[in-house]
Amino acid sequence: MAEEEEGAREGHAMDTNLMVEEEEGARDGHAIDLNLMAEEEEGARDGHAIDLNLMAEEEEGAREGHAMDTNLMVEEEEQAREEEADAQGNAKKKELTDNERFGIYFALRVIELRDGEVHLYDKVLVATLMNVCVRTVSRIWNLAKEQLDLGQEVNVSSKKKGNVGRKRKELDMARTATIPLNRRRTIRSLARCLGVPYSTLHDRFQLKELKRITNTVKPFLKPANKIARLKFCISMMDEHSISTPYPSFKSMNNMVHIDEKWYDMTRVKNTYYVLPGEREPERTVSNTNSIGKVMFLTAVAKPRYNDEGQLTFDGKIGTWAFVVETEAQRNSQNRDRGTGKQ
Repeated sequence: MAEEEEGAREGHAMDTNLMVEEEEGARDGHAIDLNLMAEEEEGARDGHAIDLNLMAEEEEGAREGHAMDTNLMVEEEEQAREEEADAQGNAKKKELTDNERFGIYFALRVIELRDGEVHLYDKVLVATLMNVCVRTVSRIWNLAKEQLDLGQEVNVSSKKKGNVGRKRKELDMARTATIPLNRRRTIRSLARCLGVPYSTLHDRFQLKELKRITNTVKPFLKPANKIARLKFCISMMDEHSISTPYPSFKSMNNMVHIDEKWYDMTRVKNTYYVLPGEREPERTVSNTNSIGKVMFLTAVAKPRYNDEGQLTFDGKIGTWAFVVETEAQRNSQNRDRGTGKQ
């Protein structure tokens, strides 16, 4: 007040209207911020003008009853919180599986049915549990709500499968049937005939568009051989069931199957595991076409089961080797005299 009186003495006019407003504010119980008034006065002295037109516009807008858009402010606040939560997150997953995406929807759906509404902190909680961004959770939830509103079945699976990545090359796999079989023994040979890279054809093999089979040479059967085999099959029919509508074969419980098998004493090429620096084994024969052989005879029958379905006989009768053990008649570099020999 003293400063204002001194200003009046120096020729500065006092703003009586401002004094009246301040007095009314003080009467209403509002304290006057003298520091703020001092700052405003200093700003005015430095030449900074106060925009009274802007203040008037705001007052007129308030008087005309224009309400502020509170919904927009809430959305902006939620978006800002989501961005802040994303910025505070650590390592985030790049992709979510379809089961994880459905789990996010299911958790938020349960919260909505329980509380009536899904809040931002619910999304933050789910995002923290799944180790993903809040925006990812929001996108999944918004997609699910759109489908629910339209009465559709909720499907929040990823749409990237089949829509991203490099597209496959066009290849007519039907041409494979026109290539001779001797050119189709390896993928490289088939790729050369088709005029495509080996890797492209190998990818199609991995996608089950090409199949690998093992073919065995079958014996050529003359008509007499076929008739003989047919007679053998007819002889195995049960005589008591031939005249019935449903004939059947014999039970073959009194039959034993016998067969022999030749085995080489050794193979031309063998694989061994040795230590570094260990000497390679030496295996010698007089001729690779005259490697010693041994024959085994095996007899098997039909397995037996009791009334309770338990196995009582597995059908294995035995295996015998056709060898003769004799003693060495004289000493040699391979064995001493009198030792066993097979």
